[in-house]
Amino acid sequence: MTDNEIIEEAVRLVREGVSVTLPVNGNSMLPFIIGGKESVILHGPGLIDVGDVVLAWVDGCRYVVHRIVRIDGERVTLMGDGNLYWLRPVRRYLLAIYRRL
Repeated sequence: MTDNEIIEEAVRLVREGVSVTLPVNGNSMLPFIIGGKESVILHGPGLIDVGDVVLAWVDGCRYVVHRIVRIDGERVTLMGDGNLYWLRPVRRYLLAIYRRL
């Protein structure tokens, strides 16, 4: 099974009301979610808000776990925590702590 097939099966289960734990890869959510070491728990969709971490199908080609940074009507803007502008002033301190773990 490919990664997308596994995620699609997880999404199907979530739609049926089952919570699914899914390991994550990548570094886009550092320092708050560590790819290769941590997992996310997917559960049924509810109301979403800025600051929520979501699993999303983007660009019609891939899934990402990112944080909602803006909601403008039906348009939702996502960004990995490693790129969040508000984190930049403290990011080096957070990464220094992460490297010591």
